Amino acid sequence: MNCLRHTVSVAIVVALIVTSSAIVIGQTTTTSEQATDSPASGSVETTPNGTVPRHQNPEQVRRDGNTDAVERWLEARLARRLGDSAVHLKRGQYEQARSIVGGDYSRQLGQYVEIQQSMRTNDSDNSTEQFQQGVKSQRTFAESVQEYRQTYKKYQRARRNGNIERARQHARKLDRLSARTNQSASSVKSTYRNVSQTTSVNLSQQSQQVTSISQNVSQTQTTVEDEVFQRTSLNVSTSSRNASFLDPVQLSGTLTAANGSAVANRNVTLMVENQTIRTRTSFDGRFRTTYRPTTLPVNTSRVTVEYRPSNTSAYLGANDTVNLNVTQVTPNVTLTRTPNRTAFDRRFVVSGTVSADDIEAWNVPVAVSLGGEQIGTTTTGANGSFSLQTRLPMSVQSGQQQLRATVPLSGRALASANESTTVTVERTNASLSVNATRNESRVETSGRLTTRNGTAVAQRTVVFRVNGTRVAETTTGKNGSYATTFELPSSVADSESATVTAVYEPSGSNLGAARASDVVEGMSSHQRLLDWISVPWTGGVLFVFVVLVGLIFGRSRRTDAVSDVDDATDADDERDPDERVKPVEADAEFDAETNLLDTARTHLSMDEYASAVEAGYVAFRQYLDRQYGLTQSATPREFRDSAESEISDREYRILSDLTACYEHVAFASRPISAAAVSDLLAVVEENMIDEEMTDLGNATDESDGEGSRD
Repeated sequence: MNCLRHTVSVAIVVALIVTSSAIVIGQTTTTSEQATDSPASGSVETTPNGTVPRHQNPEQVRRDGNTDAVERWLEARLARRLGDSAVHLKRGQYEQARSIVGGDYSRQLGQYVEIQQSMRTNDSDNSTEQFQQGVKSQRTFAESVQEYRQTYKKYQRARRNGNIERARQHARKLDRLSARTNQSASSVKSTYRNVSQTTSVNLSQQSQQVTSISQNVSQTQTTVEDEVFQRTSLNVSTSSRNASFLDPVQLSGTLTAANGSAVANRNVTLMVENQTIRTRTSFDGRFRTTYRPTTLPVNTSRVTVEYRPSNTSAYLGANDTVNLNVTQVTPNVTLTRTPNRTAFDRRFVVSGTVSADDIEAWNVPVAVSLGGEQIGTTTTGANGSFSLQTRLPMSVQSGQQQLRATVPLSGRALASANESTTVTVERTNASLSVNATRNESRVETSGRLTTRNGTAVAQRTVVFRVNGTRVAETTTGKNGSYATTFELPSSVADSESATVTAVYEPSGSNLGAARASDVVEGMSSHQRLLDWISVPWTGGVLFVFVVLVGLIFGRSRRTDAVSDVDDATDADDERDPDERVKPVEADAEFDAETNLLDTARTHLSMDEYASAVEAGYVAFRQYLDRQYGLTQSATPREFRDSAESEISDREYRILSDLTACYEHVAFASRPISAAAVSDLLAVVEENMIDEEMTDLGNATDESDGEGSRD
């Protein structure tokens, strides 16, 4: 009988170990998942309700339903970031100026947009647009200023080295950058004004700094132009006030330097609207050329003529205006080369000419469409010809389709015109694969959509059916592949197999339909039992049951052995269950804390410094809670102050550094370095591991001591 009881007891202990291990693993996994989600949401979850009190934390306010408060908080943060970017730019800190309106700004702007969308007012749309446009203008302004100053250094170096042509090339680029800087500065100041009017943040001082930067660039550019260029003057007249493509106008004029001397015997480039005209000046700076309008608006009465010097020229540009009335002419489009047949992803060429009364029209846009869908654009050359090489997209339907070349002009000197022909679009067969794997009630699928010759079909919808019932859909990626997971219908029992079918059914396409199937097997009774045990509540029930049975058999065994075993042995038997359970509980808590540190390391590797600090803070705070039983419902500073008298000096120094760093990333606008975060996490991890090893050592010493006393 004793042998039988002993055998049963051993079996129960084995079952107890297996069951408790499964529960610990489940708890550790759940803790890890919660820890991973927590830092990403921007909150510190250590109290029962999952938060640490903060000072106007937008995530906490949002959970409380106070959308007005979080809206004001985000508006202030976004506005300050815009203003602080200008401050860094003024100091020449270009990287900081860009980073402050980088990822964190985009994240907070996304939160702001969500709140604005939930409120759904016209003012909300305006505020969102202001911050979206503001960051674009701010980044353009910062990039322009940085590029201008860097180019200016190159310009100065070229002048010092006596390379005047190189200096002039840099000076031309500086002129373009100066114009872009002034334009973006105006946009930035407009955003500052609007933000100052709609938020509690006053950006007038930052707006003055933007003005100062812009003025500095303009003044610098004036100095550059005076150092390496001569200013010019352009005077132009026309032979007539009326012109058309068939009746061009003669342009006559003179080009002189600012001191009155002629820009003589030079090849010069003139720009009339978007047309480039090349001519040559005479000994006295005079020139004559012909202007044949093509894309000039017919309602134009004054036309600008601009002198554009080369990059190495010693002269600056100049411009003049002339009076001109334009009459519209309809051109002819002629197709000279087209395909007879084509298919998906097949390359083909469309060529032709644009002219009027046998006069070639050059620099004219041409759009090519097939089956009513535009497949490319091009521009005519000097002889009026055009050529487009492209591939057929799948969106063009198969069958006989119209190929059309169009001059897409409206209200211009040349009117719209087109020519078309018929092309046969062939249907291409598609190929679809699917691989399905069952995991309890969920199915994980993957596969790829291609043509029969292996060409990837991207951005297409694949529909999934289980035993004929539609359950999900997904979209293929760049290489035609896909992967998705969905729940099985309730009609499919655990023990039943099911057929998973992936279907591609294009509409209005030259690509054919495709489908593929895979069978997922039903779960055996053994698998269902294991899955039942793995469910947290059932595992808990089984754990309690095993413990109770173990206690009953253990008590019976002690009763039978009371005459043969000494009282000390009985006391030791009564102490064993507690000693077996406590290390498991401590290990689970320690694993949860180290999992949080792993999460922090992951965020750090992805350059998500704020999330890394938050995860590290959560881990260390949970560790201190476990070690000392400290108050959980407190702000970071309150927690630090209350812990000072309870924890070691080393732990307090770490907690102080963590708290300062946590508040830095949560509330300050200054960036933090990866090295600082990495060092801090290393110190936290070292302390936690040292303490855990000390606890294990103490537990071992106590056990050895008790054994000696026995």
